[in-house]
Amino acid sequence: MFFARHTGMEYYCEHCYRYRNGDGYRVISDDFGSVRLDIIVCYECSLDARRLGLRANKLVVPNAVTGSVPGEMPEFDRMP
Repeated sequence: MFFARHTGMEYYCEHCYRYRNGDGYRVISDDFGSVRLDIIVCYECSLDARRLGLRANKLVVPNAVTGSVPGEMPEFDRMP
């Protein structure tokens, strides 16, 4: 059986303005409940955001073939 390897996604980094292929990160800054910044950035720019004290969460892209999230066990493998 053939399994495709998850290679990430293609996206445009909204900080360094480059097209990237791989893992994207969402950088969010909120101030008293209102969102001030919500952008998708590359790994290098996410490190800068974290250094500045902003939240940088890795984006999880579902597998296009199975609809499952990478790293998550398929439904039939879960123990009751």
